[in-house]
Amino acid sequence: MRMLPLILLASIACVPKSVVNRIETLEGQVASLEKEVARLNDQPARPTAGMRPTVDADLEQQAGDQLKAAMDAANKLDWTTAQQLCTSGALQFGATQTWQRRARICDEAAVVGKPSVPLDVELWFQGSPPPASDTQLLVFWEQWCPHCKREMPLVQELVDQHPGEITVVALTKVNRSSSEEKVRAFIAEKGLRFAVAKERNGSLSQYYNVSGVPAAAIVKDGVVIWRGHPAALQRDNTLRDVLASRGPTGNR
Repeated sequence: MRMLPLILLASIACVPKSVVNRIETLEGQVASLEKEVARLNDQPARPTAGMRPTVDADLEQQAGDQLKAAMDAANKLDWTTAQQLCTSGALQFGATQTWQRRARICDEAAVVGKPSVPLDVELWFQGSPPPASDTQLLVFWEQWCPHCKREMPLVQELVDQHPGEITVVALTKVNRSSSEEKVRAFIAEKGLRFAVAKERNGSLSQYYNVSGVPAAAIVKDGVVIWRGHPAALQRDNTLRDVLASRGPTGNR
């Protein structure tokens, strides 16, 4: 859009020359703005800040299939295959949303085969450090966690069903809304009889790749032979199968 032609304005005696000059300046500015708008319109569109990039549906599906295959291998105690699938999958699909959201199975698989470490404990609510020769079920939990409240009594039932086969050590950080008093009250309320301890500085959780609770690991002959959710051990014969396995290879 243009203003009145300058010649027409100049012919009107009542219009001061300063006004004409001002209009001329404004017209020049308008012309510059129109050129800038045209230039911006010619540029390719850029994603708006905060918007997610376009998702490659096929790649996301492949990432999900790879994680499922790794989980299936872990469920069969074939940890070698699970680790291989996780390694190759991270290279191919590590940038996908599916892999970033659901790759916990790979964090678990990475622990299997590692040597056990001494129990770095700040205090024992009950029990004491088990002999290093014991096959140990380490359970990571928190008193405020609803799933933990359900699983911990089930862990006690599991141990009662397999007397002498495994020693349980339950490890808590006593964080969030919990307290040492609440932990002791929970132990008494649920009738837990296995060892319960407060880990020091979360070092054990870090070593066993625990990012959420409840979580569990089984150590046998000084090596981690299983890692997962404690509820998985409730399935028929799962604990016996794990205890009979030879570690990371999953072979009997």
